[in-house]
Formats: sequence, C-alpha cells, structure tokens
Amino acid sequence: MDEAISAVTRAAARAVGRADLGRLYVGAPCDAVVLRQRDPEALLYEMAGQPVATVVKGGRLVWRDPALGLA
Repeated sequence: MDEAISAVTRAAARAVGRADLGRLYVGAPCDAVVLRQRDPEALLYEMAGQPVATVVKGGRLVWRDPALGLA
C-alpha cells in the first residue's frame, strides 16, 4: 500500500517536475478522486454506474455523491 500511495503522490509529482507537490498532509493542496469501492476489482462491476464518491480540487471539496447520504 505504501508503494501505491507513493506512486500516485511523490513519485508522480517528481515525474512531472513538481517536487513541491506530492505530499499528503492537513492543509496540503490536492486534487483527488475518492472511489466508492475499496477493492480495485469491484470497479469492473461499476463501470456503467457511479464509481466516484468524492472529488477534491485544489484542496476543496467540489462534489460528493448525494446517494451516499453524507453531510
């Protein structure tokens, strides 16, 4: 899991020449998509549905799936 997180944070930022980004901490700027499923294989069954639970852009919540019933 640590390698996967590093691949989509620090390593990805360095790959595009942005070593100033790619860190996860409170207050950090981020763009993120949070998926509803924890298991990657489950995404195959949701391709025609709505796999996205939350979208964060620039560190701000911009969309949350209303079907999840979260405030």
